Formats: sequence, C-alpha cells, structure tokens
Amino acid sequence: MPTTISAAFGPTTPASGPSVLPSAGNYSYIGCYTDSTASRALTGLINPVSGASLTVKLRVAACKGFEYAGVEVSAECYCGNTLLGGSALASGGSDPTQNMCSMTCNGNVNEYCGGPNRLSIYQFNSSLSSASSSASSTRNASTIATIFSSSSGGSAVTPTSQILTASATATTATSTPSPTGPITVQNSTTFNHLGYYSGSGSVQARALTSLANPGNGTKNSVEACSLGCAEYTYFGVEYSAECYCGITINAGSSLVAGSSPDATQCNMVCSGNSSEYCGGPNRLNIYQNAPKASISASSISTSSVPSFNVSTSSASLSSTLIASSATSSPTGPVHVQTVGAFQFQGCFNESNGIRAPSGALYVKVSMTVEMCAGLCLPGGLAWMGVEYGHEW
Repeated sequence: MPTTISAAFGPTTPASGPSVLPSAGNYSYIGCYTDSTASRALTGLINPVSGASLTVKLRVAACKGFEYAGVEVSAECYCGNTLLGGSALASGGSDPTQNMCSMTCNGNVNEYCGGPNRLSIYQFNSSLSSASSSASSTRNASTIATIFSSSSGGSAVTPTSQILTASATATTATSTPSPTGPITVQNSTTFNHLGYYSGSGSVQARALTSLANPGNGTKNSVEACSLGCAEYTYFGVEYSAECYCGITINAGSSLVAGSSPDATQCNMVCSGNSSEYCGGPNRLNIYQNAPKASISASSISTSSVPSFNVSTSSASLSSTLIASSATSSPTGPVHVQTVGAFQFQGCFNESNGIRAPSGALYVKVSMTVEMCAGLCLPGGLAWMGVEYGHEW
C-alpha cells in the first residue's frame, strides 16, 4: 500500500493580520506608489479581473506581459510598462499604516491591496521565473522518487513518462488566460483620459457643448469619438452611444467620486466596441486631445489670396502679402508682429455681448495667428483678432 504524503500539500497556517506579499508569480513588490484619477500611474490595462475576488496573485497573472502590476483601494487592478503621471514612492516608508497602502484585498483579507490614491506595485522579475522553473523541476523529481520508493506489495507503479506527461498537461490546463472584459481606455498618442465626469440631461447644462454626436451612435467608441472631435480640446463618451466635443469643460460638470467604472457609474460599454467603457447615465469618460501641430506663415500661399484694398477710418490695408523678416528663433511665446497684410496693433479689451471684430467668428483647436490671417485675407476683412487661445 503506498504511503500517504500529506505534509507537502497540507494547508499553511496564515500569518496573524494582513501583510504585504513580497512576490507573486514572476513579480516582486517594489513599494507603495502615489496615483491619481486624473493622471493614472499605470494605463496599459485597467481592471482586467473582477474587483470582488481580487488578490495580488490574480492581479499579476492578469498583467502577464506587462512590466508593472498594481492594486489599489482593495478592488482595482492596473497594468503598464511605464510608471506615468508623476507617480512616486509614497511617504511613510514600507509601513502600510503610514504609506496608506493599508486596504486589504477583496479576495484575500490577509494581503494588502493599495489604498486611496495609493498603488501596491509589483515589477516583473525574470530571476523569479528561472527560480520557479528550477524549483518546479526539483519538486516533480522528488515527488516521483517518493511515489516509487513508497510502493510495495507488487502494486503497479505508474511509469515516469506518464507522470511527467500528466504534470505537463495539468500545467497547461491551469495557465493564466488572457484578460477579458471591457476596460476604460486611458492614454494614446492622440488623447489622454482625464477621468469620470458628471453629465446632465439638459442640453444647456452639458459638460461639453460645442458639438454633439458627430458620428454614428450605433458605432460609438472612444477612438471614433476622438476622430469626430479632432478639432476640439476635449471629447467625452456617454451612455454607450453618445459623443460630445468641447473647447472647455463647463462649470456644472465635475469629477465623480471613485476611480473605477462601477464606482463612478461610467460602466456602460460602447455601442461600437464592447471591449471599452463609454460612460453611463449622466456620466462621461472625458478625454483631452493632444495639441495639433501649428501651421506656419510660409504655408499660406499668396497665389490663393485675391487682390483687394480695404479702407477704414483708422487704417488702409493692402492685399500684398508682406514677408516677415528673418529673425533668430525666440525662446518663448511672442506676439507675431506682421502676417500677410495684417500688422499687430495691440491687446484690446472685449465683452461677451459686443464683439470687437464682427465680420466672422471661427473656433478651432489648432488655431494660430497665421491660420487666422489665411482665413481673413480672402474674405476681404480689414481687421483680425485672436482670443482665448482658439478663437478668431
């Protein structure tokens, strides 16, 4: 009768109280780091596992392939290859009660899983992978030897090859699956996620009011909304199928408390991409578009500008394009003195009710002085003015 082996596989006695898990899988704990809902430290993958059952081991398994894995406020999981947003080691040293990484994991109360705006961060460690592989081989060989030596009475002994095959099959079956489920899209080369914002059913009180639903609502996604709002500073996705653009975030809207889709109610998937979240009822995921490249004065062709002469009580302007004199590159922003037929006159005051130049109004995120001149010259306008960063 084979001897029963129980010591190697019996349950371990849990330590008294929660503790920081020093390593999990191929990842090692590197410390408690600061985080912010407005500028996340890790943006490669957001909440790839259920928050209700989150543990450190589940988190690092879901972040396989990323350099870093982090847990926050017991239930949130973040992955990434770079620490962003000015994230740094939290003050308070390694003591969870001092550095604020003191909340226990939802799936294991014996482990710490970050805290409010605090991430318990683990970094991939290739040496752990090698050590784990070596230890696994040693354990397999030891187990096989024990089984063989404890067999007696002519009992049939399973061939070594079959044991190894079974072990390999079990390992394959328990390998970590790729993360599934929707995520909150964070940053890209063309936009950055600012956070979860409150919305309003009233058109007048919306967070973003410059343009509504520029695309097909049935195919809405973060990327599609970004393209539709490319000429605006901000864009937001709401209620799965809605997209809004704006040059400012209106005062009535504010960041919603919480830092996960469920906590903020920004938990409806996009109508055009079920792997992404697109806000919720009166809730927006708001993004800021990256600044557009400016258009230089040299890109304005004089051949496309018709000849005209305009006289006003204070100025007579010719349509002849005046070339700016070559100067050394400035080290900071400057007032453009001359562009096309226009010359800088100074900084004038204006009110919302009465516009100073009243011929035409344009709003464009990528506005420059040269672009304004390019639009106003062909229109035969005598004056042009730029205001508020993006208006002329």
